[in-house]
Amino acid sequence: EETYNKIPIARIPIMIKSIKCNLYGKQNESIQNTECEMDPGGYFIIKGKERVLITQERVSYNTVFVFGQKPQSKHKHVAEIRSMSEETGHSIMIQAKILPNGEGLCFSLPYITQEIPAGIVFKAIGYSKDDEIRKILMESSINKSFVQDIIQESKIIETQEEALTYVGKFAMHVIPKEKREIYAKQMFSNELFPHLGTTCGILTK
Repeated sequence: EETYNKIPIARIPIMIKSIKCNLYGKQNESIQNTECEMDPGGYFIIKGKERVLITQERVSYNTVFVFGQKPQSKHKHVAEIRSMSEETGHSIMIQAKILPNGEGLCFSLPYITQEIPAGIVFKAIGYSKDDEIRKILMESSINKSFVQDIIQESKIIETQEEALTYVGKFAMHVIPKEKREIYAKQMFSNELFPHLGTTCGILTK
């Protein structure tokens, strides 16, 4: 065995005026060393340049936040959630948006460039009948006229396959028509609220 002493394995910057700094507790001496006596410290010098640590805030994961929009905005309210998957460690932002007149609801989905009407999203995840959508929404105490507006927006779509193809049409990348359904199904399976699990496949009734 051989022992090696004082081998550098890393360089760690020292905060100015911290207890490990050469200027710590030497106010008078620091002036003689061309340091400003009013310098409070609290920063680092990296390659001759001053650097500071800046805190960053982020929205809590897996919590729904609702924000009111300005009168001239495209939407009246926006609800969003940053969904974090414990399985994969990735997070996805999903938004639900209410139109200014309160007569429509749409979703902003991951990897989809256009907002998708809520009724079509319900059909894409397996609720293809109007009565099924109505039952889900009425359980949330939403007024009947609003529910009817959501259902009316999805009248152009009748089956789950049609809904998936419709969503896949607005993929971020050009997807052949015959593969749009598969693309949308994978998106819903892996990216729609991943904190609920990504291994169970597309949500169905």
